[in-house]
Amino acid sequence: LLRRFILTLDYQGRQAQLLRAPGFGDPFPTNRSGLGIDYESGKASVLAVLPNSPAADAKLQPGDIVLTVESEAVTPPRMRAALRQRAGTTMRLTVQRGTEPVFEVALVFRDLL
Repeated sequence: LLRRFILTLDYQGRQAQLLRAPGFGDPFPTNRSGLGIDYESGKASVLAVLPNSPAADAKLQPGDIVLTVESEAVTPPRMRAALRQRAGTTMRLTVQRGTEPVFEVALVFRDLL
């Protein structure tokens, strides 16, 4: 939140001034997918799927393993960044569910609040 402001401290006058920084009105980067991901096992495992979310619309389920994001290997930083796309962005995931064949889903991000 504070990076949206320019902070000026006036020590002598004992005042602080906050001015709007460039990008003040930009949307906050937030997870708009509805997916909760766990990386503890060394894989991107789906922990939770929010109801009425893009992940729920794509029929993802807890226990699914995300193998690729936009045909790129999944790493924790890549996955975190991928889940914070702007509303309206479409992202393709390759997913493994148990012993079923690998499949692809498309998430269309939207604001969840």
